[in-house]
Amino acid sequence: TVSPTYRLRLPSMEELRNQAGDKSTGLENDMDELTKKAQELEKATRDLNRRSAGESQQRSDRTGQGSSQGNPGDKQMDFGKSEQTRSLLDRQQQMMGQVDEMRERIEALDRAMEAAGLRDPELQKRLAEMRDLMEKMLAPELKKKLEELRQGVDKLDAEQVKKALEEMAKQQQEMREQLE
Repeated sequence: TVSPTYRLRLPSMEELRNQAGDKSTGLENDMDELTKKAQELEKATRDLNRRSAGESQQRSDRTGQGSSQGNPGDKQMDFGKSEQTRSLLDRQQQMMGQVDEMRERIEALDRAMEAAGLRDPELQKRLAEMRDLMEKMLAPELKKKLEELRQGVDKLDAEQVKKALEEMAKQQQEMREQLE
């Protein structure tokens, strides 16, 4: 019997360079999508914060500035607002997961380029910029703000949530500006 013949073809450097360029372009497109999500999330955070502040003001007007009497009801969040905040937290966590996934894809592409012997300085510079941006977006400060917000929602503490929403909106604005 005769065994089958196989032909092994290795991609050329040009083909490898084109593949890396295509993957880099795909990452940039995903980053544009992430920028849009960051804008939407920032707007949702600011809107929720504004509505919370407005309701807090109305509540204190109705009670005749009763917060000086230590009325614990003034600092409690209603269930609907806590659910909206939880939803916002979940969306933020999902976006951070996407950022982490994108960071891993950038690392994988960088390793694949190195293994293939590609030394395209322009492409490596673009990857380095994207990698740095992803690291900034996954900064511990934002994770800390998310945890503070989650704690405030768990306690139904309207003041803590309001403060955490304000800080998170600032962080999201910085993230969006970095993405742009």
